[in-house]
Amino acid sequence: MHVHLTINNENTQKEFNVFLMNDEITIEHQGKSYSAEFVVHGDTLIMFLPDGSQKETELRGLKPEFAAKTHLRSYISNKKT
Repeated sequence: MHVHLTINNENTQKEFNVFLMNDEITIEHQGKSYSAEFVVHGDTLIMFLPDGSQKETELRGLKPEFAAKTHLRSYISNKKT
């Protein structure tokens, strides 16, 4: 994922191009596979769910894969069939 970041200060403006590595998690539920990408930035997990929505979580010591699985399971359980 490519992110363009602009930081404004009183007298200066700095621009950065940041490349973040996405990871993917897949869960199989009732014979169907659900996959979602996630990225960790600092201590924040950003989850990109299959419907295009995003969820963010402060990890505070949690493993990113565990937090990502939790978000994806929640998405699956709340998905309207």
